Amino acid sequence: MHNLPDLIAQNPRDQAVRNSAQNLAHETQEKQLQTKQAQEKLQKRKGRILLLGLIVFFTIPVILVFMLIQFDWRPSKIEVNGQLITPPKLIALGADWQTSDAKPISASYWQDHWTMLYVTTNCAKPCAARLKDMRQLHVSLAKDSMRVQRLILTSELDVSNIKNSYTEMTIVHQPAAEIEKLIAGLSTNHQNQAGFMLMVDPFGHAMMLYDNKVEATNIRKDIMRLLKFAWAA
Repeated sequence: MHNLPDLIAQNPRDQAVRNSAQNLAHETQEKQLQTKQAQEKLQKRKGRILLLGLIVFFTIPVILVFMLIQFDWRPSKIEVNGQLITPPKLIALGADWQTSDAKPISASYWQDHWTMLYVTTNCAKPCAARLKDMRQLHVSLAKDSMRVQRLILTSELDVSNIKNSYTEMTIVHQPAAEIEKLIAGLSTNHQNQAGFMLMVDPFGHAMMLYDNKVEATNIRKDIMRLLKFAWAA
């Protein structure tokens, strides 16, 4: 007489169920193994790509430097349209400097702005034309116009026409001797009493000089380049 466990074991239907469960477990293990192998391959591929990227990253600059040296390549010289003042000339604000409204010029006038400074003894026709250029230049700077201010330094006593035409420009009167002293102190070859424009940095140093022959469009190129790379103002 057979006991109950033997009868269950001998049941074909139960045996088929056990076989199916075993097959399913085997298939699951195989899929897990395949997934693990695929992940390992992917990780290896990523590692190779990363290594290749690092090699390229560190190798290309070396190759470029070698080529620059080998072919003696040098960057083209940046051309400026005015005359560079070397070394830059500090424009000291004298205690007697006053605006056309008899208001003293603040000691911090230069700060936070680049200044288009026009220097002349008498504002004749060339001066009038350049003042007009300076206004158009200022407006053309658009959002950068707030970084720039305009000033004329002249020995001319009657500045009413200038004041009426350029209400937003600072006008300072100084004796002709003081202006000639300033002109003589600039280390340039083209300054003269007929008038010229200086580009003054936010620390009060005259950096560039433009005589009346330089076209306004060329001055604008220099100013735009200057404002683009300037960290001050």
